Amino acid sequence: MSWASIITVAASAALGILGWGSPALGWAQGTAILMPVLWASARSRWTAGLVVMAYTTAASRGLIPGIAEFFGTNLAHGLALWLAAGLFTGLAGLACWHRSPAVRVLLLPVMLLALIVPPAGLVGWAHPVTAAGWLFPGSGWLGLVATVGLAMLLAWKRPLIHAAAAFVPLLAVGAMFTAPVEIPSGWSGHNTHFHFGVGSSAQRDPMEEIRRHWSMQSLVATDDTGPVHVLPETVGGTWNSQASAEWQRLLADLPGHTVLMGAYEPTTGNEYNTALVEVTAEGSRIAYRQRTPIPVGMWRPWDDASAVPQWLEQKGTVTVAGQRAAILVCYEALLVWPVLHSIQEQPELLVSIASTWWAPESIHRSQRHAMQSWARLFEIPLVEAYNR
Repeated sequence: MSWASIITVAASAALGILGWGSPALGWAQGTAILMPVLWASARSRWTAGLVVMAYTTAASRGLIPGIAEFFGTNLAHGLALWLAAGLFTGLAGLACWHRSPAVRVLLLPVMLLALIVPPAGLVGWAHPVTAAGWLFPGSGWLGLVATVGLAMLLAWKRPLIHAAAAFVPLLAVGAMFTAPVEIPSGWSGHNTHFHFGVGSSAQRDPMEEIRRHWSMQSLVATDDTGPVHVLPETVGGTWNSQASAEWQRLLADLPGHTVLMGAYEPTTGNEYNTALVEVTAEGSRIAYRQRTPIPVGMWRPWDDASAVPQWLEQKGTVTVAGQRAAILVCYEALLVWPVLHSIQEQPELLVSIASTWWAPESIHRSQRHAMQSWARLFEIPLVEAYNR
């Protein structure tokens, strides 16, 4: 491999670190659109694959310690799964490359699409088009197209340093004129700090779940910001009639209030859905079931104790508390297709919930910045609730 190729791959990794999970402000995520520009500049198929793999593995670097913490294993386990996920995306970059520079530019949208749809799309988080909300805030679907067009334009322009010089002022202007993400009136997202599930000392302990409910009920009872309360992913534990009755008793003293809470919905055998439960004084219902559980961590098709994907059965936007809300549960916020699937159903607001007690800060920042970018792009109010 030539020095030029090594520098290109290293630059792609640097973009992954800067754009995803770094302490920099969210607008740094806008630099992600330069990754396909580097891909188009690659002079060999193998270099092109390494450019994509270096970017995605650098962006997902938090998986190495995070997986070890989640499963209660060692770093080697995390390293193996991290590299496997990066390999999938690298193969997409390798397959789409062409020896002709002009054809590579034309194939750039195909490469980006390959990172959105399965199989690579199942691990294709940190997607470059997430930059759209930081580059073209408020422009909606047109901004998404413009972001891909910008990448093609920068890839066409030679040399790369001139392309970068044209890009930096655009990013600066986008950051300056981006309004803060609006929080829906009457909605309140509650952050919690519970450790439970695989790799934690709590596991799925019924008494531990009851204590969590008591703690969350105290949060809701003392909050006066609005009648709709959003709680993080799976903090409700295994949802059942007893949990529903406890919350209904609380809400009977809070007329007009609604609680939206992440929980497990048991299905056949040991399988389950990761769900969003809507609770009022009158009763409770499963309002949403996660479409894309994280592979290996939750969705394990070889294991009886697996989350069930709801790719085709579940709509991305549902009516909760009287409003049409696009629901993104944890891993879904890091992918592109669940977000776009939800937004094309014309929601009134975005709801993002996650339970990432096991993850380093880089993963949490990546989720938040991605959701803020989509909210800015489509000018949709956003409410978030995280269990850290």
